[in-house]
Amino acid sequence: MEERQRKQDEAKQRFDAILQDGKKLIAKSIEYLRQKKATEGYIKGDDWAHPFQVEREYMQSVRPRLTEEEQANLEYALNLFLMEQHKLLEQQK
Repeated sequence: MEERQRKQDEAKQRFDAILQDGKKLIAKSIEYLRQKKATEGYIKGDDWAHPFQVEREYMQSVRPRLTEEEQANLEYALNLFLMEQHKLLEQQK
């Protein structure tokens, strides 16, 4: 029983680390858009392609290391993060 719990804890820690890495990569891309909005005052629709491309590339890079359930959870979590960041960016004046 202890062994099973230990493996579950390790899997959760591994997944959490992968999720945090993905958020960091996306956040860098979003920060570029924030800077662009601050200097130019607007963001074009195709500018948003970059954060989504970063997410897709990251998903492809980690896919071999994840179970199907982990893949779905990661994709969902990163999409939520992207949407939250998009809302915050749109609210910035």
